[in-house]
Amino acid sequence: MRRILLAAGAVIGTTLGTGFCPVAPGTAGSLAAFALWLLVGAHSPLAAVIVLALLLPLSFAGAAAGEALWGRDPGRVNIDEVLGTWIACMPSGGSVLLAVCGLVLFRLFDILKPWPVCVFDRMEGPVGVVLDDACAGAMAAVLVLAGAALGVR
Repeated sequence: MRRILLAAGAVIGTTLGTGFCPVAPGTAGSLAAFALWLLVGAHSPLAAVIVLALLLPLSFAGAAAGEALWGRDPGRVNIDEVLGTWIACMPSGGSVLLAVCGLVLFRLFDILKPWPVCVFDRMEGPVGVVLDDACAGAMAAVLVLAGAALGVR
């Protein structure tokens, strides 16, 4: 049973295998999330909230399975990037331009790890793995919201 749970966790943690991309697996997960956003989230606020509600526990479960299988914060675990991208795109509504800005800003914050992202990045275990990306996504979302308030469409 444990092997089945770890295998399921690996599939979730690597975002259906995109985490095995040999170059930039985090970006691969973010691009998968962005595609899902364009297909679902951008068209239905309710669906966007439901996906976010599902991503939260899935991110922690995937990060925990990844740690059990491959050690601390393995690069192939990219479900946390999916969560961060989703959070960054949430305030974009139906605007593809704002969603692209959210994606790019999230990746910048995730890679550069400015404060407070770096605080969460230093946390041990799956909580730190997930919260640094959630924080980077939230920072990007604030800027997307500012862009929307300034009339960017």
